[in-house]
Amino acid sequence: MIELIFKARQWLASFPALIALVLIILSTQTVKVLEAKPAAPQIMQLSMVSLPEPPKPVEPPPPEPIEPPTPVPIEPPPVVPVTPAPDTPAPVVEIKKPEPLKPEPQKPKEPKPVEPKKAVEPKATPKPAAKPEPKPSVKAPDEPVPAAPPTPPAAEILAPKPIAPEPKPNLSAAAEASYAAKVRADLNANKRYPTGREASLTQPAGTVRVWMVLNRQGEVLDSGIETTSHAMLLDRAALMTVRRSNFPPFSADSWPGAASHRFTVDMNYQPAQ
Repeated sequence: MIELIFKARQWLASFPALIALVLIILSTQTVKVLEAKPAAPQIMQLSMVSLPEPPKPVEPPPPEPIEPPTPVPIEPPPVVPVTPAPDTPAPVVEIKKPEPLKPEPQKPKEPKPVEPKKAVEPKATPKPAAKPEPKPSVKAPDEPVPAAPPTPPAAEILAPKPIAPEPKPNLSAAAEASYAAKVRADLNANKRYPTGREASLTQPAGTVRVWMVLNRQGEVLDSGIETTSHAMLLDRAALMTVRRSNFPPFSADSWPGAASHRFTVDMNYQPAQ
């Protein structure tokens, strides 16, 4: 196969030249344009044909009015009058008070009839011859002792009235006063006169009234100045004393039921002499 290709190499080399030659020949030929001949006109005859009239549309008869159905009256169910049940009064339970024990009336003792004393018969004395016989003196019988009147029945024994308990001492007021005094003492013990150049130059003096709110654990919830000393250094020192102080918790008797309490304390500041 390779040998055949090698032998025909000259023909293969001239093949592109042949193709180019054919293309040149084709390009030189004139192309005839075929013109289309116009066709002969055809005569068309038109005839008018009368079309029959279309039938008139038949109007449908008007629909009969439909009467609405007469509503059937619905009779309401008969109302049964509800007779309220008579209020039965609650049974009144009578609490009988215990009847006081009445002492049995003591029967009056019948007095024993007093027997009249028998008259003592005088002994017969020898009659003196000169003297007449003395008449015997007969002693009158004693009168019977009248019976003692019956003793009236003893008065009804009334039940003793309950004795009111003695009022307990107001422990709450005492505990609250004691706690407030301790708060004042702690603040005045912890207060410090302000230091610094301004304090040494002006040497302010006065009383500051501070307020504070403590919870039951003795913690400071809020604080402020109620009455100023007109010296900023003293007011600031008083507030710092309140915020760095530790207070004991409330006792159970102090302000029972309250979660917190508000205190006011006067703090007096004087410069050291």
